[in-house]
Amino acid sequence: MFYTIVKVIIENEKKELVNESSVKKTTKKKLKIKLNKKSKNKTDNNISLDINEFVTDESLTEVTKNNLEQAEKKDDFQDESQSDSEYSKHYVSFAILFPFDYGISTNPDVNYLLGTNILVKNRNMIRSYEIDLTPEFKYKKFIRSKVLEDFNYKNKDIFIIKSINNYKNYHNYIVVLKNKSVRHKQYPNMISSVSDSYKWRQIYDMYNPAKMTPNVKDFKVKDGYKYLGEKSPLSITFTDDKSNNHIDLKDIYKSMVLVM
Repeated sequence: MFYTIVKVIIENEKKELVNESSVKKTTKKKLKIKLNKKSKNKTDNNISLDINEFVTDESLTEVTKNNLEQAEKKDDFQDESQSDSEYSKHYVSFAILFPFDYGISTNPDVNYLLGTNILVKNRNMIRSYEIDLTPEFKYKKFIRSKVLEDFNYKNKDIFIIKSINNYKNYHNYIVVLKNKSVRHKQYPNMISSVSDSYKWRQIYDMYNPAKMTPNVKDFKVKDGYKYLGEKSPLSITFTDDKSNNHIDLKDIYKSMVLVM
């Protein structure tokens, strides 16, 4: 584990923290987030928090790996069947990301901070590619190749690729990465860079189990994202370089829940 200094920034009546953080997941038949809460006190104006690390591929059981592979194949089939012949051109868009949290205790009446690092350009632009839509086209295979070739990641860095939705002639996906990769450092945090290149945008949301999911007694991080997928107060959308696509943050949360 490692400690990261996080500076609190208040903007538009919400808090944003700056950090290259990580989250730790573990598996028990199905994938869940392991909640380990640690903190480190500081006497200056900074907040010191310990970010849990994302699960490594080695910690996944063979059953879980097989289930995730089947989920990817199923997504490809569903997306192919939903293709719209109305459009002469089709595109694949994907948001590269990894979620994190600062630990959830057993106290339900607490505002817990949940975050997601998303790789974007100019705050809300994600990568899109024009594709030749044929019955043989495999969305996830194509996306994986682009993440490796154009974003300089390796297969071992990718946790899973999951569909979000179709918007007009755009087929939208998320690429969930593992947090331990040293290749995350090739992209700066948005708060520390003014270039127009790809940067990590940290998005923070609040989850109060007692107020938001009072009927869930054994609440987890997944319950927080599930609630926020429907009722997040953040109005954040993502698009392509032509501003033709439209992906809502809530839809990204919903896809994340399916792989937690």
